[in-house]
Amino acid sequence: MNVANEISPGVTPDAVIEEFLEGEPRAEFWRELRESLQERLSSAVENLGQITPEHPDYKAQETRVAELRQQVRALATEEAVTEFVEDSIRRTLNRPLRFGAVYMDEFDED
Repeated sequence: MNVANEISPGVTPDAVIEEFLEGEPRAEFWRELRESLQERLSSAVENLGQITPEHPDYKAQETRVAELRQQVRALATEEAVTEFVEDSIRRTLNRPLRFGAVYMDEFDED
């Protein structure tokens, strides 16, 4: 017997995760945002590499690259934390229960 057998019939691990996250985005959402922003970062880095420090837009491009890097790190953190929570819930729901945790109440004296 595992914990998943103890949740209400028809309730899936994904439903438990959704309830636990209380409407916050799933890890896949954070991953998609991060990947999209990483593409923009790569483009900005490439553009920065094509101009010299004397170019009038160099400082603005350099600032933009720094901002994008910071945003990518923040999204990566959100993704990692949410993925950890999701994986922890799945593991907990699929973990076998100890015999005593389920059946010992039957043997307790009133």
